[in-house]
Amino acid sequence: MEVLREFSIAPDIFWQTLCELPYGITDKILLCGVGAVFGAAFVWLFIRRLFLRNEYISRERESSIFNASPYHSSIESIPDSFALPYSKRGFAWILLGGAMCALSGYVLVSLVAMLWVWAIVVLVIALCAWDIACYAVLDWQNLALFVLALGKGFLPFFVIAGQEFSLDIPLHIFSDVLLGAGLLAVFSTLGKMLLHKEVLGEADILFCASVSGLVGFYNMILCIFWGCVLASLVVICAKILVRHTKTPTMIPLIPYIVGGLALGLLIGVLQ
Repeated sequence: MEVLREFSIAPDIFWQTLCELPYGITDKILLCGVGAVFGAAFVWLFIRRLFLRNEYISRERESSIFNASPYHSSIESIPDSFALPYSKRGFAWILLGGAMCALSGYVLVSLVAMLWVWAIVVLVIALCAWDIACYAVLDWQNLALFVLALGKGFLPFFVIAGQEFSLDIPLHIFSDVLLGAGLLAVFSTLGKMLLHKEVLGEADILFCASVSGLVGFYNMILCIFWGCVLASLVVICAKILVRHTKTPTMIPLIPYIVGGLALGLLIGVLQ
């Protein structure tokens, strides 16, 4: 148990301050409802073109845009007029977005912080959905998450839980972002030099920089560690349960990092 404690992820004082629950039960129920609607609607908005991509790709397979790396060009080229069709997987992502934003509405204490966290939740879920389906993400969503991560350094200017934070900008957030991006960039460069292939995409580097800014550099490393554990378990279970399953040549990094964060937080709570 002591070993697990060393690998648990604990929210810092910033996140603890956001969750002091000053509202009454009626306010919490209202905020849960608003969060559920907000999360579900915006997750739908951010992934509504995703589940028609196969139909669009098959229609445009002979086009020259598919001579590039798989799906990167095809994602950006799907018209805005494409809408999310009936899809159990699509509704599952929408339900998850609504549930996570409802939970945020229950525990957060500031309207500004609530909107900030809701935006992060929606973007993370959308990035996970795109990465699982396409092994690629939309650049603008990844960039928006990065901007929100940097915004953590300015959020303390607002009054949270009735207490005003210091006006000094916490520069460690920006150093965490740079450390996270630098570490992943080193891994990517080493992969190219030693293995002569892409081991990490540019989107993965930017996403990990955002995670590092949001939860801290050390916790970001733990997210990657637990994400690798989850990925290994998924691959092993898939090979055991499904015969003739080939080991995937590509693994979507973003959802496993998010899963690693959830697992690390769960271990911290159990400790």
